[in-house]
Amino acid sequence: MIYTQTRTRQKIIELLVVFSVFGIVDQYWNLQLIDRALNPLFFITMLVALRYGLYIGLLSFILSVGYHVIDVMLGGGDLFLAFYDGREQVWLFFNLIIAFACGLFSTSWQERYESLRYRNDELLDDNKELKDAVNLLEDSQRVMEEKMLESKHSLSRVLHIAKALDQPTPELIRNEAITLISDLFETNELALYHVNASKETLRLRIRKGTSTKLPQTLFVEEGSSIYKRLFQTKSITIRTVQDEHDSPTVVGPLIYDNEIQEVLVIDHVQFERLTSYEVQVLSLILEWTSSRIRRATEWGQKEEETYKFKGTSVYNVEGFKRQVELQQKRGQQFDLPFSLLKINLSGYSEIPLTEMELNLKSCLREIDVIGYDPNGPTLHFLLPGTAPDQKAIVESRIREALQRRGGLHVYES
Repeated sequence: MIYTQTRTRQKIIELLVVFSVFGIVDQYWNLQLIDRALNPLFFITMLVALRYGLYIGLLSFILSVGYHVIDVMLGGGDLFLAFYDGREQVWLFFNLIIAFACGLFSTSWQERYESLRYRNDELLDDNKELKDAVNLLEDSQRVMEEKMLESKHSLSRVLHIAKALDQPTPELIRNEAITLISDLFETNELALYHVNASKETLRLRIRKGTSTKLPQTLFVEEGSSIYKRLFQTKSITIRTVQDEHDSPTVVGPLIYDNEIQEVLVIDHVQFERLTSYEVQVLSLILEWTSSRIRRATEWGQKEEETYKFKGTSVYNVEGFKRQVELQQKRGQQFDLPFSLLKINLSGYSEIPLTEMELNLKSCLREIDVIGYDPNGPTLHFLLPGTAPDQKAIVESRIREALQRRGGLHVYES
């Protein structure tokens, strides 16, 4: 690499320092170096010209002549003869040739070096741009591959969701939905609640795991901002800093018949799991669950009617046993409590079955199931989500209702 010095002042200072040191050494010890055959000034001029180029080389020649004049004056010689003597003229001419030739050589090589350096810089810039372009292409390729993998993964997950939710009954669909959502967010603290007609109470349908924040009944109060936003937007709602400290992390609606019929409540989930992709998948699960529940309900209505008394939602003995078996399976899978009640109707006055059902609905929840055995006559009650130690409260309400309006007599009216 050629030495480059762009500051002219620095070049002149270095040149003056060299000549000053040379003159001090020569005069202090009276070495008379310029009178020797190998004059050191030749080498100084040559090195300076090679180092800095033509102009500084010529300046070195001028300083050499100046030092020669000073040396003659200090030695008491004839200054006129110093320029007209043949030997002195040869010395001056030879020194000038060295300065000029070496200076031109150095300048031409420096110019060539600068040209090559500029070309090299351009090539380096082009190479850097090419590298950036290649890196950009590699990043784009990697992103495209990831998108393709995500697309394949998404299609596979969508297919898995579709197969899992393809169940014949609403209860089985709810079971699969809870399992899918639990796997999606890697959480065991979630539940599905039924929304009552007043939109003020949520009754537990199915729960995975145990949590004090997922009780049997949730009351939607005015201050429950997360539930208020849910019913306003009818979309997935995530807890914010303005919500109550005991609010669940995520709630989502199950909408069919254009109304929020059920609510998904996820009590706790890591926020890093709440990516846009997971939320989109959750939205897909909820939409498909709602659609499948509605269709399964419609498809099952005709079959269910064969197990119910005409004009009522009261099950006969066989139909009630099917509901109990289904509830037992759910209880084993999701650790859900339920209770069974049996009330003998002997001694009660007779009223139509339809009137009895309307009378009992005032003290029962929408998710409770009623069965009737005319051979008793006996009423059977299935209370999902009600612990056995709490069924006595419900039983007392039922008996009070029966005492107010009497018993029943099953006949079509």
